Amino acid sequence: MSKSIVKSSPIIRTKLQERIKLLDLSLTEVSEDANKRGMKISISSLSRYFSNSKTNNLSEENIIFLSYRYGIFVTLHIGTLAINHGKASFHIPDYNEERCLAILNKEFPPHVKTRSAKATRK
Repeated sequence: MSKSIVKSSPIIRTKLQERIKLLDLSLTEVSEDANKRGMKISISSLSRYFSNSKTNNLSEENIIFLSYRYGIFVTLHIGTLAINHGKASFHIPDYNEERCLAILNKEFPPHVKTRSAKATRK
């Protein structure tokens, strides 16, 4: 099962929690506002999410909704940032198996093999 970038993001969770605190809103008020706008989010789901629970049951859509509702705009960029002639762009880097496996091992430790599929077929 893959991880959700949004659901597992401590930055989104922290910034959303800080914004709700800054606005002096209770979880009840957040839940009622979301429900009024057609997004069913329970108080218990919010509580579980903000307690850093690994088993929170907010969907990625719920979290993005809450982020946009409270002015925390979430974007996903594909590739790595490059700046050429003062312009920012994203590009896909050349394939480096060692680097890819190191990153994969960090994000998905139980699912990573140390040798590539091609190497194991020999």
